[in-house]
Amino acid sequence: MNEQQSVMHTHSVCLVIPAVDEGPLLARGVPELLDALGPVLSVRIVVNGSNNNTPQIASELAASHGQVSVEIHQQRLGKGRAIVQGLRNCDSAIVGFYDADSPFMPADLEAMIRKIEQGEADCVIASKWRGRRYSNVTGYTLSTKKLLSRGLNLVTRLLFGLPFADTQGGAKILRRNAWQAIDGPFVCSGFAFDVELLYRLRRQGFEISERFAQQVRTARSTFNWRELAKMAWELIRLRLSL
Repeated sequence: MNEQQSVMHTHSVCLVIPAVDEGPLLARGVPELLDALGPVLSVRIVVNGSNNNTPQIASELAASHGQVSVEIHQQRLGKGRAIVQGLRNCDSAIVGFYDADSPFMPADLEAMIRKIEQGEADCVIASKWRGRRYSNVTGYTLSTKKLLSRGLNLVTRLLFGLPFADTQGGAKILRRNAWQAIDGPFVCSGFAFDVELLYRLRRQGFEISERFAQQVRTARSTFNWRELAKMAWELIRLRLSL
């Protein structure tokens, strides 16, 4: 069963925020984002499989901010499927997705959007790792997850030829026409979706720019060892489907 509260205005940028149990993070981060980016921005929150008051908080944000719309799904969709669902309901010229914990400064998102507007790229991805040494990258709750990030990055380079330092950064912005060109049945529904998105864009010849963004917040991560196993399986399925 799917509930939708939709306030559709014409904004030049639409950001999708997938959320499970991140209600307090949304309550803090979404108003900050709207204040910083102004009326050019609309936000679409896709709540899925939540076990707390996240649906209520998201609905309250939509009620108090005309730039916010909400989709509430009772079942857990997975990060990738939630993003796809949200992007398909965005009608702005520039679209993208952003983690619910608002890991970067709004100024970084503004700079990413400008690169798209100025025709410098079809897609811009935020990167914690670009041009950085291992010791300089902070923001991981556990050292094992930091090490895992590097291992996954090596896998994506070897399996898919993706030259990026960070495929899992918490913000990606792209032209809507680029999104429409690659939209279709996706193999990856979870955290591996980012890899499939970038691979599809490169295969279609779209220009992808990776931009360093300093992670400013460390929040509870929904990524766990069970999700790692699922991500590994999805990457194998994606590779076999090529």
